[in-house]
Amino acid sequence: MKGSLPKGWAEVPDRLGLQRRGPPARRLVTTMSKCVPRLKIVNRLHVLRAEHRLTQEQLAKEIGVTRATIGAIEGGGYNPSLELAFRLARYFQTDINAIFSVEEEKR
Repeated sequence: MKGSLPKGWAEVPDRLGLQRRGPPARRLVTTMSKCVPRLKIVNRLHVLRAEHRLTQEQLAKEIGVTRATIGAIEGGGYNPSLELAFRLARYFQTDINAIFSVEEEKR
């Protein structure tokens, strides 16, 4: 009975093979992005690394990740998992908040 669904809604199979009804996912995301301000995670990892006179490669070996991961975190292209954030904080003997902070993204 597709004709009885509201405009823009569709029947979508879920993982169990059942049918559920709802708006397309992209419409939901568009609506949510208008309501909730986006947050940007910024970090001081490059500053802490420089203060400890470490290369990206040296820090990566100590933490157990690749140099590319450290570079991506420092460049803001990758937000680390909580586990990795805690490992970095523990390595530098500081709090996570001393490395990472949150800012509202400007539109």
